[in-house]
Amino acid sequence: MPVYDPTCFDVSSVKAAKEIILTPEYASSEDRWRAETPVDVKAIIRECRLAPGQVVLDNDCGIGRIARELPGRARIFVIGGTSASKCTG
Repeated sequence: MPVYDPTCFDVSSVKAAKEIILTPEYASSEDRWRAETPVDVKAIIRECRLAPGQVVLDNDCGIGRIARELPGRARIFVIGGTSASKCTG
């Protein structure tokens, strides 16, 4: 049985993180990031019934793909935290 190894996300750049997060199945990782992030964020706002002024905790947010988009789209506050040392500086 495969074992989860979070060190695979311990990369040295945002570009490398994007390539891990979104593999280039039908488009480049960068194109998928631009196209899919707004769709994912919209679904999260709808499914979680987020309202302006709410505070959301994005646990283990990595480089913040979702956490960075939520405030501008839902007028909420996001607290993001990650265990990936390369993401925290």
